[in-house]
Amino acid sequence: MRILHVIASLDKTQGGPPPVVTGMCAALAARGHDVSLYANQSLQPFLEPEAASFRLAYFPVDWSPFQVSWAMERQLRELDQFDIVHTHMLYRFPQAAAAWHARRQGVPYCVQPHGALAPNVFYGKRRLGRKAYVETIERRNLVKASGLIFTTPQELSWASELNMAPAQTFIVPVGAEIRALSRKVDPQAFRSRHGIGDKKLVLWMGRMVESKGLAMLVTAFAHVLKERGDIVLALCGPDTNGFRSSLERLVAELDIYGQVVFTGMIEGKHKQEAFCAADLFVLPSDSENFGLAALEALATGCPVLLSPGVSLGADVVAAGAGLIVPRDSQQWTGKILDIMQDEPGRYKMALAAQTFAWRYDWSHVVCLLEDAYRAMMVRQ
Repeated sequence: MRILHVIASLDKTQGGPPPVVTGMCAALAARGHDVSLYANQSLQPFLEPEAASFRLAYFPVDWSPFQVSWAMERQLRELDQFDIVHTHMLYRFPQAAAAWHARRQGVPYCVQPHGALAPNVFYGKRRLGRKAYVETIERRNLVKASGLIFTTPQELSWASELNMAPAQTFIVPVGAEIRALSRKVDPQAFRSRHGIGDKKLVLWMGRMVESKGLAMLVTAFAHVLKERGDIVLALCGPDTNGFRSSLERLVAELDIYGQVVFTGMIEGKHKQEAFCAADLFVLPSDSENFGLAALEALATGCPVLLSPGVSLGADVVAAGAGLIVPRDSQQWTGKILDIMQDEPGRYKMALAAQTFAWRYDWSHVVCLLEDAYRAMMVRQ
């Protein structure tokens, strides 16, 4: 198949979409498909064209608020060279332009929201503008698509509640390079780098934004330290909108600064060293359409503690690889203490974690994606 993927940006500070989209393209290329990926230029691209196993083209941005690129728009006028177009994310010009041109040229296209229809997206200061944009632009792109791709049934339910699901919907989970992640690296490297020593380590990783539940996590951890002082909390991820400063103030107010480590964004080997060093990975987000960081932690054999908003959570619990706890600081305090005090239980979850993670290796996930493409092309 000749497949085009379109996304507004592959900036590495975005969190999950850049590694997911580039991993998806690489997996499809490895299966023999002719794969191209269009994205706008960014300051910190996740992948350079020369390092990609597929065609990767970056385009200049003419208006940054909506990632408008007229150079990309001109390129999208030639979609008839592709068998199917796969757009990623919502609320930006490239995906909307790709959908419009695909309909105009009669090329089947699918949309993958990557959590962009989650209920919390429509809260806050931008809720009215976002709702208006959805009704005037995105609704047509979604309902006229040859299909929508969701990572979990929970994400599908969000679209259904908004009456935005077309006739065909597909569940294709996020994939990862599980074989690479499961290779052991020296856990002492991360511990030495951040002065953790032999203390127990609770790890969080992601974009440092309010919806990730970090204020609640820090508050819960302060109560953990009243019971056990031999635990460190590491917060790893980019600070994209200045939220870190408020967390640092909270840490100072709670007088736990020496027990909380802020690493900033970490990548590659350093990221894997962090997972291997951790005794427990935590993700108390308000909503996650999947939870890629949790999957990466599981692949290294690290048990996870998740909030109900993490869509991957139910399957993790069923596999015995982690637990779900409501977003309440007292309950998180108690569960972190329980897990840290139960060495045999934590070891059992660690073994289950790696077994569970293998089902999400790209070699398996890409087959589901191919089936979805074929179904959409037949219907077209």
